[in-house]
Amino acid sequence: MNKAAAAIFHVEARSLIGLNARELLRGEYAELVDEMYLHFSTMPESHWQRQVDLYMGGRELKLLVNAVGLPARDTEEYGIVLVFEDITELEKMQRMAAWREVAKRIAHEIKNPLTPIKLSAQRLQRKYGGEIGDPIFEQCTDLIVRQVEHLQQMVQEFSAFAKLPEVKPKPDQIEPLVEEIVSLFQHSHSHIKWELVFLTPIPTIPMDREALHRAFLNIISNAAEVLHNHPAPKVTVTLRHDRQLGLVRVDVADNGPGLTKEERSRLFEPYFSRKKGGTGLGLTIVKSIVSDHRGYVRANHAEHGGTIVTIELPVA
Repeated sequence: MNKAAAAIFHVEARSLIGLNARELLRGEYAELVDEMYLHFSTMPESHWQRQVDLYMGGRELKLLVNAVGLPARDTEEYGIVLVFEDITELEKMQRMAAWREVAKRIAHEIKNPLTPIKLSAQRLQRKYGGEIGDPIFEQCTDLIVRQVEHLQQMVQEFSAFAKLPEVKPKPDQIEPLVEEIVSLFQHSHSHIKWELVFLTPIPTIPMDREALHRAFLNIISNAAEVLHNHPAPKVTVTLRHDRQLGLVRVDVADNGPGLTKEERSRLFEPYFSRKKGGTGLGLTIVKSIVSDHRGYVRANHAEHGGTIVTIELPVA
């Protein structure tokens, strides 16, 4: 195993020398190995390819596996070289591009008829509201107006997702930005205990202040919303500078109900939402903004229950 393969699988290559692949793998993965061996036993100089999904260390990996047979001279024995390509982020980027196209189409198709529907309902209210004594008339027209306004808000989110502005990072301080957002929520969600911790001095980083403001607002808003029925709600925002990795790390931890395995793997996908009536675009936009900063965002179980969302942004 070379260093890249060892890094993908988080293993020490030397510990695997001399072991048979069947000893290391179980279930469907062992079946894949058997399928590969059978393939090369009949066509030793051919090529074999599969896509494999792995769950390791709380994260999902999508790997493209290419195998080539290497027959030895003057013998029927053969070797196999396996090349693993990590396509996790590539697949997510392709899905993101497809969803943006869907969002653009939805926004275009739905936006046009909403305004005349709303105006017609309001006109009916003004013209016949005083003449018709039945309260159901006013209730129905009010309902139409409210639901159209809700749809207009959704269309606005679709449109914003489809046309996310280009991020333009420049050297700036992240601490005042995070302090400002936490202070905002301390006033608007005073029933929650808010804690802001700076574990190390934080250096200047290349950042687009407006874009990151939107990203942190979405993350912290989500943390606050999952705590609406919690008897002792708490959100802790922690910042630190990892000199060795050359990045600034921001953790937003809540003590809410936490996430299932499926929710963790799909949390940043378009149109996946745990909120009733949500568009599922908030955290997708967060991921897009963080990626444009050449950073990473992920969600895991918090140490004492709840969820911790981590954003890592490069210092240079």
